[in-house]
Amino acid sequence: MIAAARAALAALALAGAPQDPAPRPAPPPAPPAPAPETSPAATIAEWRELLELDLAQPLIDEGVARVSAGGDLAEQGEAVALVARALFEHGREAEAFELLDAARPSEATRVFVDLERARAWIEDDELDRALTFLLPDRDAAAPRAAERPESWLFVGRAWMRRGEPARATPFLERFVTLAPLHDEAPAALHMLAQAALRAGDGARATAWSRRAQELGRWHAYLRVRRLQVREQPAEPLPRLGLAQLWLQAGDLDRAEVELRRLFAIAPDYPAGWFQMGEVLRKRGDLAGAARAFDRALAGDPELFVARHNRAVIALGEGRLDDARRDLELLADGAHADDPRILGAHLLLARLLAAAGEEAAAAERYARYRELGGDEPLAP
Repeated sequence: MIAAARAALAALALAGAPQDPAPRPAPPPAPPAPAPETSPAATIAEWRELLELDLAQPLIDEGVARVSAGGDLAEQGEAVALVARALFEHGREAEAFELLDAARPSEATRVFVDLERARAWIEDDELDRALTFLLPDRDAAAPRAAERPESWLFVGRAWMRRGEPARATPFLERFVTLAPLHDEAPAALHMLAQAALRAGDGARATAWSRRAQELGRWHAYLRVRRLQVREQPAEPLPRLGLAQLWLQAGDLDRAEVELRRLFAIAPDYPAGWFQMGEVLRKRGDLAGAARAFDRALAGDPELFVARHNRAVIALGEGRLDDARRDLELLADGAHADDPRILGAHLLLARLLAAAGEEAAAAERYARYRELGGDEPLAP
C-alpha cells in the first residue's frame, strides 16, 4: 500500500501551502557564478546572440577589425562568418563577400566561412551556385559538412526557392531533428508545412505549421527575456524567465547556466531555487533537488510548488514523516481549495490509510471527493 502511494504521488499536480515544516538540514550554498569569460568562444557566443536579437551594429563596430587580417579572431571561422552575416544584414553585401573571400580561418573552423558564403549565395538567389557547393552530387542524400545542421537547412532552402519542395523536405526534416531549438527552426518548419501542402498532405502540413507556431512563440519569449537581461542585468526576474524557457525546452544545461547567473546577483531568490530543484530533479539528482526545494521554502514558505515536489521526493525515498508533514501543510493551508493541490489531499489520505489510520484517511478522502476528486482511495 505504501509503495503504491509513493508511485501515485509522482503523478499528481503541483500544490502549495502557507507554512514551513519543522527545521531540516541546512540548504546547499548557491552554485558559484561562472567567471566572466573573455575567451574566443565567449565572444563568439555573444556575437551569435547579438545577431539573434537583431543587434548587428555593435557586432560590426567591434568585429570587423577583430576578424580581419591581423585581428585576434582572424583565424576563428565562426567569428568571421558572424561578422559577414551582420554586414550582409545591414545591406553591406560587397563588404561581406570581401571579408569572406579574404578570410584565412583555421582548418578546423573553415566550415563556418564556407557555409556563410553558401547562405549569402542563397540570399542573393544564386541557388545553383549554392547547391553545387553544398551538393556536388545533386542526388546525394547528405550535404557537404553534414555535421553542421545549417548545411541541411541551406540545401532545403535552396531547393524550396527553386520550386522543388519534394527534394527540400528530407533536408529540412533532418535540420529540425539535429537542431530543434535553432533560431531558424521555425522558418524550416514553415517550409515543411508548405511542402506538405504542395504534396496534398493537409494533415502533415497542419502538424508542421502547429510546431512552427509553437516554436515561434517560444523564440519570441526567449528574445524578450534576453533583451530584458541586457537592459536590466542586475534584475533576477528576466534571468529566471530565461531559465524557465530553457527548462521548458528540455535544455537543462542552459537552464542551469542562467540560474547560476541569477544566484550571482540574488543568492537567496526562492523562485530560482525552485527552478534549480527542477533542473536537478529532471537529472535524477533527487537529494540535490530536495535541498534546493528546502532553500526555496526557506525564502518563501508559500511557494507551494516547491513544497509539493519536496513531498514527492520524500515519499519516493521512504521518508514518510517528512512527506506527511508537507502534505498536511498543503491540505490544511490557505490554498487547500486550490485545484492544483487536489492530488495532495488524495495522497495524504492514501498515506494515512497505509499507516493504518483508517478514520483519518476516510476524513481526508472525503475532503478530496468534496473538492471534486474522483479517484479511488486504494491506488
